[in-house]
Amino acid sequence: MAKSNSIYFLIFSIIGLGLAKAFTGFHLDFGDYYLDVERAVFLIAVIVTFYFYSGSVSKLGQHAVLLFILLGLSVLAGLVLQLDPVRAAVAFVMTALVEEILLRAALFEPLIKRGIKSWKIILGTALFFTLVHPAIYSDYLYGVMVLVTGILLGAIYLNVRQKVGIAYGVLWTSAAHTGVIILGWKLNII
Repeated sequence: MAKSNSIYFLIFSIIGLGLAKAFTGFHLDFGDYYLDVERAVFLIAVIVTFYFYSGSVSKLGQHAVLLFILLGLSVLAGLVLQLDPVRAAVAFVMTALVEEILLRAALFEPLIKRGIKSWKIILGTALFFTLVHPAIYSDYLYGVMVLVTGILLGAIYLNVRQKVGIAYGVLWTSAAHTGVIILGWKLNII
């Protein structure tokens, strides 16, 4: 992705996904479940924009297969832990994937391209990750757990990204993020 394109992608992603996450507007109600339509639409727009600007449309099929495998593993983890599998799937797509696109593809990448040391980026994005979780402001211990999770997810992203690329890094980090969410539900931490 060219430098100017990555800046536009960063701005587009942060503004759009951030607003869609912060301000829920229109959602479809399915009884126990609902879908934030604006978040879903913007997630699709960010993914399409990433593939358009990065020139990696040829890998879209491979990435889609991995996405569905990881989505299936999220559902399976929900079933194994006797949690709602639909809720686990939604956590993967609408929470973990959205946050990892914002923190890794949109924020992490431009910082790496600017030559900032990886450990500083991991700590900075982990701090940002922590600050966007409102529960930390009333529970100090929860804040520490979220910060540690952010550091772990940043390290996973960096490792996978260096070996196989940005999209795989985002997908595998989203899977790890979902695992943390599911474990948090099971332990009644989240």
